Amino acid sequence: MSQDIINNRFLEESVFAIADGYCVINLTKSIVRGSMYQVVNGKKYNLNEQLGLPENSSLQSLVDAWALTIPEEGLKDFLHEFDRERLLNRFENGERHISFRYWTRTATFEPMLAEDHMALYREEKTGDVIAVNYVLDRTEHYRLEEKERHWKNQTESMRSFWKKRKSIRL
Repeated sequence: MSQDIINNRFLEESVFAIADGYCVINLTKSIVRGSMYQVVNGKKYNLNEQLGLPENSSLQSLVDAWALTIPEEGLKDFLHEFDRERLLNRFENGERHISFRYWTRTATFEPMLAEDHMALYREEKTGDVIAVNYVLDRTEHYRLEEKERHWKNQTESMRSFWKKRKSIRL
């Protein structure tokens, strides 16, 4: 086994250990290798089964099926980011890591802010461009940021109120 294959397999295993969702995409052949998985509350779900896709499905089949989980206001951006030719061009232009965010649903149908990452490399043996695709669930982080913004706005409103009141008294 070549060092390249060992290193790439190690990359995949390492990434998948921390990801909330993952798959490997052969961008050159437009195939999602094997199955896609998502981990929700410690339980691993086979997304191919949920979406009615066979193993080794086409990338376009994956994008079309997953697009059904994307809210209308984010669909155009999602489809733009997952455009195969665009991804291949980005790789050819030197990009090796691509990330973007979008709202979707988990395997248990809960809203999820997905932070999607693709680590791109060229397979030494075949010359194919491979994307190790992994998704991190940023929903809780987003909700905490929203609460923080809310409290900051409330605090600023109160300061403004007391400042105006103080100036009126004088």
